[in-house]
Amino acid sequence: MVKNNLKLSLLFAFLGAIATLTLIWVQGAALAELLEGQENAPSVLVLNIISIVQQVVLTFITSFIGLSLIRKVNLEVPFFRSLVDRDYSFKWAKNWIVYAAIGGSLGSLIMIILDKFVFIPLLPTLEETIAPTSWGKSFLMSVIYGGIWEEILMRLFLMTLIIWIVTKLFRKQTNNIPSWIYWTGIIGATLLFGAGHLPATAQVFGELTTALVARALILNGIVGIFFGYLFWKKGLIYAMIAHMFFHIANFTVWMHIFN
Repeated sequence: MVKNNLKLSLLFAFLGAIATLTLIWVQGAALAELLEGQENAPSVLVLNIISIVQQVVLTFITSFIGLSLIRKVNLEVPFFRSLVDRDYSFKWAKNWIVYAAIGGSLGSLIMIILDKFVFIPLLPTLEETIAPTSWGKSFLMSVIYGGIWEEILMRLFLMTLIIWIVTKLFRKQTNNIPSWIYWTGIIGATLLFGAGHLPATAQVFGELTTALVARALILNGIVGIFFGYLFWKKGLIYAMIAHMFFHIANFTVWMHIFN
């Protein structure tokens, strides 16, 4: 099992490197402009290499921790497990693929409606902070970085870790974990993900108002809870599919409808 977990962690680390490359692709010009004219500043290439190495190490460590804990709390990553273990059987659940795609797309619609009609009127400077970027670059980065890497970090690692900790605190046995512990992990990981956006939000706006905090927690929470539910019930790949369709629908449909 440890050997397979190491193989899986290397696979996830590779996916983390790919995700970082898409992020570099989008932010490369802005980084070069920021460093231009600065004395003794490292080159963009050096910074990009450091970013990739950091992401690979972080993804490997967090993946291995998550993989070491998932079976202790009756979770699994069946699709990915089947890629490194020939004896492990995996079969796609087509109806759950549909649920994931529709749920991710509807979550994106709800999120953009709330942002446009609730939060932007409360925060009139919000639209001014949204910098235009290349559609193709942003689309690819969102689907790969958000849909794959964020799910590895937030669901496989963080959600699993929270469930394991709560189980250790409140249960003597792990063969019959109550639903409320899983929901604690789902909601806890989602809230921490939303809270992780607050430092950047404070930097952009110069302060953190109640509306800004609510925006970060609510907009991320709407879809994060659904992704966590999919991971719990069917496995990580379905959470990834839903997260990918969240961005696909946003970029190809809702963004054009709501301008």
